[in-house]
Amino acid sequence: MADGGIDGGIDGGAGADGGLDAALPDGALADAEIDAAIPLGPKVRLLRHAYYTDYSGTVFESSAAMSRTGFEIATAGVVNGELLLFVGSIDNGSDTVWPNPIAPGFQELTQHFYGSDGQTYMVAWKIADNEPATYSGTYGSGNVRGSVTISLLAVSGVRRNGAVHGWRGFYDSAPMNPVVGSNIGLTTTIDHCAIVYLSGADWLSTPGSNTFMPPAGYLPVDQVGDRGSNAWDWTSHQVAYRNQEVAGPTGTITGSMTGPFNGSPWTVVIAVAPP
Repeated sequence: MADGGIDGGIDGGAGADGGLDAALPDGALADAEIDAAIPLGPKVRLLRHAYYTDYSGTVFESSAAMSRTGFEIATAGVVNGELLLFVGSIDNGSDTVWPNPIAPGFQELTQHFYGSDGQTYMVAWKIADNEPATYSGTYGSGNVRGSVTISLLAVSGVRRNGAVHGWRGFYDSAPMNPVVGSNIGLTTTIDHCAIVYLSGADWLSTPGSNTFMPPAGYLPVDQVGDRGSNAWDWTSHQVAYRNQEVAGPTGTITGSMTGPFNGSPWTVVIAVAPP
């Protein structure tokens, strides 16, 4: 059930868009509000998200290059030295449906196929260094529907070596509603780490939409379904974070997504270290 056994421990390693850039999701904060809310520690912001689905007979896409067989997402706004997090969820897939590396220089934290009807989530990271205008690739084996959500995140105020201070992933194939994404968390050894919460749902019926509830005390960064809003055919995910002022255990971190059908959750929690 849990994939925490394969997750990393502390200090485990650390262009043209052609379409619609992501607006701030409902409840997300602008940069100035984030600075005021989290005065110390790394800051997490959404560069943009991408999405695609055609299962219900209509294609929704974030750029002309998003398709059932591949993805493309622009990198405009990236600053050299920032930590980049690439978060993706696709229905269906396999443990190798996402390219690894997802783009040159990225290190994959996890890629896992789970759920009663099958979905693959993936998280990868790198330190930005003269990035290309876009990241793009073709999906591998197991892709059936190609309903996908992607978030490209930038984290400023991080150390160049050991930015990813620790992480833990979890999934649950049991159908439920609301879909509760709970993670036992991890223990940091550095003050003022940013604790980044990523969670998604493998929805078991279609089409639908859901509300998002980030963990208590966490700032929402992105909330998106595979139709580009909180509407979806098969998948949606959310991103949120907080600053942990004092090193120690995060405790269990729980968010949720409530829709019209049952779904199965995945979560990944990442501790990002300040300089």
